[in-house]
Amino acid sequence: MTSQHLFPPTTSTAKSKQKGRPKRRLGSLFVFALLFWGCAPKPPVKPEVEPSPPQICCGGEVHPSASPKASDISTIDLGSISQGETVHSSISIKNESDKPISLVGELEYSLPCCFHPQAGFQEIEPGKSGNISLEFDSKYRPGPIDLFLTVPLSSGDRQFHFRALVTESIKVWPTGMRFQKKGSKVPLRISGDDLGAGFEVLEVYNPHPNKLKIEGPRKTEQGLEFEGTWIGTETDAAIFTLEVRTTHPLVPVYPVSVAPPGAKV
Repeated sequence: MTSQHLFPPTTSTAKSKQKGRPKRRLGSLFVFALLFWGCAPKPPVKPEVEPSPPQICCGGEVHPSASPKASDISTIDLGSISQGETVHSSISIKNESDKPISLVGELEYSLPCCFHPQAGFQEIEPGKSGNISLEFDSKYRPGPIDLFLTVPLSSGDRQFHFRALVTESIKVWPTGMRFQKKGSKVPLRISGDDLGAGFEVLEVYNPHPNKLKIEGPRKTEQGLEFEGTWIGTETDAAIFTLEVRTTHPLVPVYPVSVAPPGAKV
């Protein structure tokens, strides 16, 4: 950038030219100062780390490692599970090499709200085995289930695929209500084989009635349907949870995440 961009051109008279010379010098000094300041070293700016947003899980949203990562996958069938049952199991990893192997990172797994594996070792000696305990809570995952677990080892990743069939007795959909703007409406459907006979829906507990309006229920062929309308502001992006409260013996409370307009999910 030259000084003529900083100051308007002068007239063609000698007097005006003479007056313009110190202005040009001043403009050149100003540009030089700007360039020098721009090239001068500055203290490093500490980046702001944004916390990870809460997940709306158990309704189809899964951990990034849910898809297969390793070429060699071991499949384990957990069989048929009654909804509401918590399954406990374990797997064993044997070190068949002549050198110790160790964990080189955190376990990666799908559906972190329902599936909880935990490694019982940090290192496995040659010829020895290490166990990983598993816990799967089936309350919020009716139907066929596919769970993936990646174990990062110094000898290479090991991946396991767990499958099961959870007998559906109560289903809430969606398990994550996402609103785009003020006035947006999202239906909340509740169904189950014994709905109205074996168990009843007591209420949909809403902790923020000033932000979210819940209407219903109305009976449909599939069960009950409520309707949520976002009546709060479009800048309040804090995720919160509704509770579908029932008399179901195994699923007395079914959580439903609510993502207001602007929420990161």
